[in-house]
Amino acid sequence: MSQAKLSKIMEVSQSTIWRWENDEGEPDGAALQHLHKKLGVEPTWILTGDGVEPDGVESVEREDEQDADSEFVFIDRYAARPTGGHGGSLDDLKEGKFPLLAEVARKLGHPGKKLCAVRVRGNSMEPTYPDDGFVIVWRNTEPINGIVVLEAGGELVIKQLERDIETGGYQLISHRPGVPMQRIGPDKDPRVIGHVLKGG
Repeated sequence: MSQAKLSKIMEVSQSTIWRWENDEGEPDGAALQHLHKKLGVEPTWILTGDGVEPDGVESVEREDEQDADSEFVFIDRYAARPTGGHGGSLDDLKEGKFPLLAEVARKLGHPGKKLCAVRVRGNSMEPTYPDDGFVIVWRNTEPINGIVVLEAGGELVIKQLERDIETGGYQLISHRPGVPMQRIGPDKDPRVIGHVLKGG
């Protein structure tokens, strides 16, 4: 059964179903009783996998579930944090899936643009992007004047990238007052991972 269909039966949001399936919460007693009443599913089986399994249960790949009436799309979720050395990649920092409202995803160009969510680590982009918040990123490696996720000095960082007129290279600009600007020389291209499209 799709998450969208189950959310209607359970009278909860699809994101709640997603959290239950991904061990980021579990249904309370009232929700378990509702599930038992509507579908005949034993609460013990839902919580532990033990007991009477309902008829017609089959394993499915939740990550691929994108039915037409779905309220959400699920994009890859990463953490911007040290990669453990120069040359690390965003794919080394995959944390799971992120539920993004389907309407927002379409406005940002999904599925034509490969989107992902990146958890911000650190406060150098405050107040624009606070520590532990998320940004939605388009996986595009072209250097642009704008806010990007890039690999710099063995670390994934979120910075404003601007062409440096003086040197011909690039400037990495933080939004937090007092954090000094960094320069990338003209002999090096910034290792851009993606363009930040939306935060919050």
